[in-house]
Amino acid sequence: ALALAELAALRSRETRRSTGTRTRDSSSLRVRRVAVVGHPSAGSRKMSSPEGMLRDEVALEFFSGIGGLHYALKVARPQARVARAFDVDDVATRVYSANFGPAASVSATDVCHLDAVSLNALGAGLWLLSPPCQPYTRQGLVLGAKDKRASGISHLTQLLASPELEPPSRFLMENVAGFEGSESRDVLVGALRSRGFSLREFWLSPVHLGIPNQRTRYFLLGKRGEASAAGWAENELLAAHELP
Repeated sequence: ALALAELAALRSRETRRSTGTRTRDSSSLRVRRVAVVGHPSAGSRKMSSPEGMLRDEVALEFFSGIGGLHYALKVARPQARVARAFDVDDVATRVYSANFGPAASVSATDVCHLDAVSLNALGAGLWLLSPPCQPYTRQGLVLGAKDKRASGISHLTQLLASPELEPPSRFLMENVAGFEGSESRDVLVGALRSRGFSLREFWLSPVHLGIPNQRTRYFLLGKRGEASAAGWAENELLAAHELP
């Protein structure tokens, strides 16, 4: 499961971003309908990638850092590939390339410069996002969408709402706990719902998987079309306290 693999990979995630997250007692963590991203049925996988792969097996990774979500994807779905990763940090992109070898396609293009035409051409049915979390932390003064570091997620949100974009069928984003109360979250959720996404939001920490690392993160999962019609698989281990 993609969400579970992401948690297992948290210890190897990039450390270049300061989370500013307040330590929380594990008993206070609350989860909203924690779901596992299961394999879609054959009917929900559209053959539209340039290399003939099933579209749902092709991903784009935004704010990729050193490749934590790429790693999680390979654990959860080995046959999938990341068509393109994006991060403006030169050190991170070089480490990313070293982590995933010559076949890794990582770009230093600022996501604010991406457009619907270029993204459509990549034929990806899965979007993975780990945008900067400082705008949503106390250390970042909780400026939210007003923080220039939130411009990337704001731009992608605008693209998702645009009829010119062929949206992915699956969507996963992680951020610091607290993002769920931000304007950025509200606008993003509105854009996704306008494109027909069914959404689930939750908080999770590696301690839920028996990993001795208390690091609460916010996750947003979404799927649309035939993938959404198939419903959500439930995971009793993680289905604990729902967010209001």
